[in-house]
Amino acid sequence: MKLGRINHIGLITESMEKSLAFYRDVMGAEVIHPPFEMGGPDGAAICFIETGNSQLELIQPLTPASPFHQFIAQFPTGKQHHICYEVPDIHEAKGYFESKGCRILFGPMIGAHGTMIFFVHPDDMDGVLTEFLEPHGGPNDPNKGHAA
Repeated sequence: MKLGRINHIGLITESMEKSLAFYRDVMGAEVIHPPFEMGGPDGAAICFIETGNSQLELIQPLTPASPFHQFIAQFPTGKQHHICYEVPDIHEAKGYFESKGCRILFGPMIGAHGTMIFFVHPDDMDGVLTEFLEPHGGPNDPNKGHAA
């Protein structure tokens, strides 16, 4: 296993509109992708901001049932939620971390980028909730073989 490129850093926000204004007007973000709602139990709006060599993922919980809601309750102005690294093969990476005794929280599953992801417990990752993502075109790409 080799440490891959940081794909994105996930940030919880109380207000997508306020955060987007900050990154656009204060930080000078030029490429902001349209926000979208995550399906399933997450109950969150997601928006990716290009940073040149990576992305920021803004996450706004939409309902009190969202697992992200407790972060907002504890940190109303927002907080770093996770860091995401790229790996060449999601299943190989998952096996590697399991072999090291790391607890997989969930996954592999399809994430917000439409690619395979999994998360590792922060207690096993030096205190940081860590996501691993296999980029588009990898061996487990759910869109492989489908017309774009």
